[in-house]
Amino acid sequence: MPHHMPLISTIVVGERVVVVGHGRVGQAATRKLREAGTPFVVVEASEEREKRIPVISGNAADPEVAAVAEVPGALCLLVAIPDAFHSGQAVEQARLLHPHLPIHASAAKEVERDHPVRLGATSTVLGNEKLGRALADRVPLKPRAVL
Repeated sequence: MPHHMPLISTIVVGERVVVVGHGRVGQAATRKLREAGTPFVVVEASEEREKRIPVISGNAADPEVAAVAEVPGALCLLVAIPDAFHSGQAVEQARLLHPHLPIHASAAKEVERDHPVRLGATSTVLGNEKLGRALADRVPLKPRAVL
């Protein structure tokens, strides 16, 4: 099987956030980072990607891809991939390269919440919990009349 080097669409120099995955969660994260003016680079395994963002094409668990993303020089790593196994691999690889890097991972299900932390993530955000809170935050709170 031929070995391919990671494809880099744009190089981001200096301190930045490395975002693993650019699906719905990753896109929401990069939108917020862009609005805040925080430099970032995305590591994405899928060939389908937004052209206006800096992307490294490949699997974040691959040591060569992690090296190209310069994980050791990152401000933090955001793991935004829904699959717990692949998410865990990305966390493990990043932790090997940078023992003190803040790593924040998303989890799709409650049963997957602790998996990234066991493998070295700093924290895990459960998607449904975060969405539920965000929805509830939009409810205008008014005192109810007592009947």
